[in-house]
Amino acid sequence: DGDSDTAVLSILVADGDTIPTIITPAALVVDETSLASGTVVSTGNIAADFGDDAPGTITGNNVFSSAGSKTGGTLSSNGVPVVVTYANGVYTGKAGTLTVFTMTVATDGSYTYRQFEQLDHADGTNPNDVITLNFGVVATDSDGDTASTTITVNVKDDAPDAVNDSRSVGEEATISGNVMSNDVVGQDVAGKITQVVFN
Repeated sequence: DGDSDTAVLSILVADGDTIPTIITPAALVVDETSLASGTVVSTGNIAADFGDDAPGTITGNNVFSSAGSKTGGTLSSNGVPVVVTYANGVYTGKAGTLTVFTMTVATDGSYTYRQFEQLDHADGTNPNDVITLNFGVVATDSDGDTASTTITVNVKDDAPDAVNDSRSVGEEATISGNVMSNDVVGQDVAGKITQVVFN
């Protein structure tokens, strides 16, 4: 008969906001022995899940630390302290004006570590003495939620390689030469002789 009534329909819209998850990558391992051939380069990739708030980006977060066998407890190269800065996606470690290493972090999660100069390792008796470098990264989703992790680089020391020398000489004769001419000093300048044994 045309009568009517009014009801209210309520619709709840649930927010699909999620926090990104980021997977800490396996540590990179580099060996300073390779510096003899030029710059040491190592690469990797950070995986992140941005959920419903994709796409997202990955960047450095200007957080750096170092640990391990550092001479005097200080990160240094040839006796000069290494200062690390971050700008435009790149961590740069410098000893004075000399660039020792860089870590470049791309927004897609790929990263590249480059080492140009040696670091001062504390244990001269261990040819694989390790200094650990930690570079902070952050994943940010489309509405600003974040998650952080660290890229770790384990830097192994190099070591000198001393080769035996032999010469023959007659009585009352004189010989000369350089016992280091056939040795590999390594990257820890400057190498020196600490002992000579005659047989």
